[in-house]
Amino acid sequence: MLPTFQPRPSSRRSAWSLVELAVVLFIMGVLAAVTAPRYTATLARYRVEHAARRVAADLEQARTRARLQNLSLTIAFNLAGESYTVAGMRDLDSSRTTYMVNLAGPPYNCELASATFDADATPNAEDQNVTYSRWGIPDSAGSVFVRCGNLQREVRVRAVTGKLEIVE
Repeated sequence: MLPTFQPRPSSRRSAWSLVELAVVLFIMGVLAAVTAPRYTATLARYRVEHAARRVAADLEQARTRARLQNLSLTIAFNLAGESYTVAGMRDLDSSRTTYMVNLAGPPYNCELASATFDADATPNAEDQNVTYSRWGIPDSAGSVFVRCGNLQREVRVRAVTGKLEIVE
């Protein structure tokens, strides 16, 4: 007859003590406190960069469309509404007939700090516009400032060339 195996009662404990649990929670709290500000700053930097690139891409798209379709297009920046529209361009995201981007909503969660163009009589007014001629030339030079938290980016439009650049 073969001997049967019987496990010996374990003298080890199978649960954590309250002190061990408190130490682990303390370490997790310290790590969270150290990484949270860095995460918040990284998220703000990502959002402001993304919003500035969106503004620059839409300005370039309006410029290109004006040249290709041989018509003038106006981009109207509404500072109070934190948005801008391009009349004559259809919005791809919805059934609206006017292309509109709201920078205050997701995924940007930024603000349209200011938009100033030389052709406008009053700088930093509620509404600022830039119009691209049918040759893709803007009616004036200008800047659009996008802010998220304490970070800000400027999108510059050059007068004659229409060249765009994003500046910190």
